[in-house]
Amino acid sequence: MKKLLIIVGLMIFGLLFFEGITNYVSKSALQGRYINNNTEYILEGPRPIEQGIDTLIIKNDNTFESQTWGSGTYMIEPSIFGTRIDLTYDYEMGKAGYEMLVTSPLFRQERIWLDYGMNFYFEKIK
Repeated sequence: MKKLLIIVGLMIFGLLFFEGITNYVSKSALQGRYINNNTEYILEGPRPIEQGIDTLIIKNDNTFESQTWGSGTYMIEPSIFGTRIDLTYDYEMGKAGYEMLVTSPLFRQERIWLDYGMNFYFEKIK
């Protein structure tokens, strides 16, 4: 019984460790150009791809550019349970923000998730 608990505990720890590795994204890995894949409107998000592909450019100097949000700054909040990116930008009523989850699946490009449940994301192309 004791061996079984140790094996189950190690398996759970291994799964959490693997999940942490695939969800941790460094600032240098995050930089680049991304395109969206969403097929429906997202509140305060990019338009659907039927109306044109939106690009998001994450720069080294903590700034970004996007057709949806314009130009602004970003902050990265890395953790073992998932990296988040928080975009801050100006709009007609003042300042606004948009926070998204970032993942880096093994053997695939980084993704910045607009809506994880609907499988809408920005995928890195450069």
